[in-house]
Amino acid sequence: MGGWIAEGDTMRYGEEDVREAAFLFEETRGNGSAEADRLARELVASVMEDPEDDPGYHGSVYWALGKRGDPALVPFFRERLEVELARNGEAVYQLLIALEDAGEAVFSPARLSRSVLDHEMNRADALGYLRG
Repeated sequence: MGGWIAEGDTMRYGEEDVREAAFLFEETRGNGSAEADRLARELVASVMEDPEDDPGYHGSVYWALGKRGDPALVPFFRERLEVELARNGEAVYQLLIALEDAGEAVFSPARLSRSVLDHEMNRADALGYLRG
């Protein structure tokens, strides 16, 4: 992985590096890995410290971090879900999937399908989860 790149005033991983991190998270899921732990911390920091607040980048990071299935990331995912509800339906979906993969019950049991395109249903499930 190439590591951090400077993009304007923001330090972040490139898109290919985010994908590689997701693959590493899948490979090491449940097995503990110092490299995966470090990458997860750095990806979280890249979202939290992003002065440009780039929703596209954030969605990619949420997708990658979700591959960890790590309950320790639930507070971060919840916090970001509240932020993304106001602006980015695709990021909301990625966060819902990440939360589910971390063991949280986020989707209504009445739903027959899930899609990034179901913005209203995803929003309703996100609000229900946050209020629950």
